[in-house]
Amino acid sequence: MRNTLFFLLLLPFVFLSCEREAGLENGEDEGQVSTRTSLSVSPTDIQLGRSGGRAHISVKSNTSWTVFVNNGGSGVTGLSASPLSGKGNGTIELKYGTVDTEFYQESAVIVFMYELSPGISHNKTVTVHRKRL
Repeated sequence: MRNTLFFLLLLPFVFLSCEREAGLENGEDEGQVSTRTSLSVSPTDIQLGRSGGRAHISVKSNTSWTVFVNNGGSGVTGLSASPLSGKGNGTIELKYGTVDTEFYQESAVIVFMYELSPGISHNKTVTVHRKRL
């Protein structure tokens, strides 16, 4: 009888302990859920060749993101990016056209927007350029 009583008194503490360990394994810290978002891109600077081709940008993230191509001014000939949005890790493919002249200077900025916290957006940029010969 005494062993049964001891077991019944100990049982709630065993359940509480298991619940806490499960929460910590799922990213919780002492009862709090982690809500920190992050996004990184690589490379952050891309040098394009004279011939048309492709380049890739690696995205590491734990949130949703959107890509904007700022190709104004002396933009990169035939520049496009795909996909233009995603969630989590991914790869963006850039396609660009051939330059017909020996003297060229083209540049663009690829902007990755993501929500840092509710209502607060943040961005990371990648510079894409071709320099004069």
